[in-house]
Amino acid sequence: MEPDSKFCPACGTPISNELFVEHKDAVDEFTHHESVLQNYRSMFLVSETFSVSLAATRLDNRGLVLLFAAFGISLLVVWIIITMLRGKVVDFFEEHDQDGKLMQYHNLAEGVAHRAGFWFFTVVLPSMFALFWASLILLAYGVHL
Repeated sequence: MEPDSKFCPACGTPISNELFVEHKDAVDEFTHHESVLQNYRSMFLVSETFSVSLAATRLDNRGLVLLFAAFGISLLVVWIIITMLRGKVVDFFEEHDQDGKLMQYHNLAEGVAHRAGFWFFTVVLPSMFALFWASLILLAYGVHL
């Protein structure tokens, strides 16, 4: 590890006792982790959509619907946990930028969109998929909605 490095080379967390991160490092880390967060959200969305679609085509096979539902529901839990944890990393670099420019940008240009994105990708979409799974399980067992 470099003696002047402020980040752990293994995990990327700050190792300095300073409360603030240099602006360039904060921007680099914020950009990287925001990109990873968006990739995770896309990956979960595609996985859930694919598994719900497959389960919907096999409503005549209860066991298969339950298998897909078990996968999909466990993926929802993982989705929420991972995106919330990754979001905290993004927020850390945004809030601890030494120059305060990232937080200023957040407050001026991104504040409402950021909150809306959080609610949509962490609450609304997972809830929607939970309803899809519940509906598919009920339909597979002959319960008419």
